[in-house]
Amino acid sequence: MVITRCPSRQQLRSEAGWHDCPVLVEVVGTVVGERGAVLAEVRTPVGAVTVRWCGDQEPSVGAHEVEWELDADFRWGHDVRRVEGRSEWLRQHQREIIFRGRSHLADEEPSLVHLELAGSVIDLGWVEGMPTDLPDPWVEVRVLAEKVALHPYLV
Repeated sequence: MVITRCPSRQQLRSEAGWHDCPVLVEVVGTVVGERGAVLAEVRTPVGAVTVRWCGDQEPSVGAHEVEWELDADFRWGHDVRRVEGRSEWLRQHQREIIFRGRSHLADEEPSLVHLELAGSVIDLGWVEGMPTDLPDPWVEVRVLAEKVALHPYLV
């Protein structure tokens, strides 16, 4: 699953499906995790979190174009749920990363879900039990922090 950024809402979709575009994050620091993994402290337009940094490129302080990977099997009512309000945000709470945004069902398979967050799209993949008739598509997605990773683009 990947978070991607596209310049405008109209460009989020094409006849071929959802676009893959990198998202710009600001790395404000790095730490080494318990298992030796490099963790990047990043800021986005909607919040800040600390997640695993992958790839060959070393994280340096400053702006980076990245894709976010969410390596989880999602279930409606458990780690994906409807929320009141229409605010987008990204937070870290203890061992979880929490994404809040608008959900979109894939035309070809209604159980495939995309999450729109600050002009970006997260492909959640198949969400078990996802309702197809949500009157207000705002949702919250909770993922264990160790299941979230950043993959930098080499520029």
